[in-house]
Order: sequence, then C-alpha cells, then structure tokens
Amino acid sequence: MIRSSRQAGFSLVEILVGLVLFGLLMLALTGALRAGLFGSARVEAATAALEQRQTATDVLTSLLRRADPAPDWSGRDARVAFDGARDGLSFVAVLPEGLGGALGLVRLSVADGRLIADTCAASRAAGQLACRGAAQRSVLAADLSRVTFAYFGQPGSGEGRRWLDTWRDQPDLPDAVRIAVDSVRGRWPDMILRPAIEVAP
Repeated sequence: MIRSSRQAGFSLVEILVGLVLFGLLMLALTGALRAGLFGSARVEAATAALEQRQTATDVLTSLLRRADPAPDWSGRDARVAFDGARDGLSFVAVLPEGLGGALGLVRLSVADGRLIADTCAASRAAGQLACRGAAQRSVLAADLSRVTFAYFGQPGSGEGRRWLDTWRDQPDLPDAVRIAVDSVRGRWPDMILRPAIEVAP
C-alpha cells in the first residue's frame, strides 16, 4: 500500500489569494456603504432646503396677501403705508391669528444670510402707525447669499407699469412683489406675490 505524503489543506498561495479576494470584497462593500450614506445625507439636506423654501414662500404669500393699504393721512396727499426697497420691505397687514390677528406692521429684511420677518401689532398715533409692544422676529430662511426685492406697478408719476427697485410714497400698493433669492445651495425660483388679494376682517 502506497501512502501519499501530502496532507489535506490549503497551500500558502491559496490562502493569499483568498485573503486578497476577501480584501477586495470588503473594499467594495465599504465604498458602497459610504456612497449610500453620502447620498442619504445629500437627500436630507436637499429636503431640508426645499422645506425651508416652501415655508418661506407660504409665510410671505400669507403676509402680502393680507397687506392693507392703511393710508397715511398726515401729509397733504394720501400715501399707502408700504415702503419697498431693493433690500427690504415694510408694510401694514392684517396679521394671521398666530401673530395676533390684528392690524400690524411687517418688516422683511436680510441680515447675516437670513431672511427675517419682524411683526408687531400696530396702533395709530398722530396720523402714523407704530408698533404697540415688542416686535416678534421670525427667521424665514437661512444660508442665503443674496435676496432682492422688486415691485411691479404704475408709479404715481404716471409712467407705465413696470418693475421698479423701490416703491415709496405711492398712492397705491404695487400690483406685485418679486423676491429673488440665492442660497448657498443655488437659486430659488423667483417668488412673485400679489399684495392685498385677501384681507381678513
């Protein structure tokens, strides 16, 4: 009877090939896992940015739709209480119930990359509207690189309807307000909002 001197098992070369294949498999799985986590983080960031944009649009639409001309009769000519500039906007509105539900002052401004709405209940003194109490500040959007306002309408000077950088000392509200926003994640679609189409009692 002849006995084989070879023992059963793996040779050193077979073990090395197995380790290399196992390492390559682990490398591929780690890469796939990292890609999945990175993709998930990107989706979450994009979703948060979309929710922020939608919330800001909803609040701005609600406030501007409740704009009240509230003319200032202190001067010789009546002028609406609406002061629009390229970098901000102040107006009178019937505030939503969550903000008091009464006639109030609204100021939209941009500071430190944030779009801010300051609101307060209004009272009239000496023909002028002023805050009654402290203003409530709300950050509508953050991580913004630029926000600009423009106003569409026919100015009191009698010129035709067009987009203007300012809307001050006018007899009427503008027909529309355009808000252009650039965020760190890209440009938002322009918001074109119409003031005073629903004034709640």
